[in-house]
Amino acid sequence: MKIIKTIFLSDVQSEQINSLWNSEYPLKLKDRFPILLEGTTWHNHYLIEDSNRLIVAWAVMFEHNNQIRFSIIVSQDHQGKGLGKLLLDHLKSAHIEFYGWVIDHNTDLKSSGENYISPLPFYLKQGFAIMPNLRIDTEMIQAVLVGWKKRNKLDSHNSLCATQHELASRKNEERLDSAIAKLK
Repeated sequence: MKIIKTIFLSDVQSEQINSLWNSEYPLKLKDRFPILLEGTTWHNHYLIEDSNRLIVAWAVMFEHNNQIRFSIIVSQDHQGKGLGKLLLDHLKSAHIEFYGWVIDHNTDLKSSGENYISPLPFYLKQGFAIMPNLRIDTEMIQAVLVGWKKRNKLDSHNSLCATQHELASRKNEERLDSAIAKLK
């Protein structure tokens, strides 16, 4: 499926995203899509449509308080098909670092009456980290801030060197223990 990037949404696109928002997010967040981007410096929308031109997945990147943030929704009927990963991979290719609030429990109800299932395990699997001590705990929403940062080759090299150093240190420790045991 193709990702459509746009700064401006048509009225139809806004209505479809608001409907997706209302059906997939907890009932407590109903109709809050229009205020998501208030106070942002810039934003880009990323849409995935089905063959009938209905939006089945949506993401947005925006700057708020000097931090790049994101939000993603995938229609329940299209979850598990790789659309969320496709959107995230697209965002990762365009940004070196970004953050988002993620509901971290399964106790809220959706408009359908079903429990909202936290996507936190999905984000952790996609390489995001939970930002310690950064969470929202209000009557409306309980969420943690997650972040993703592109690792460069130097980071990977340093990580590999540290692992090799640890292994070498353990081997040296074992050799030293063995030599001491022989002396006894």
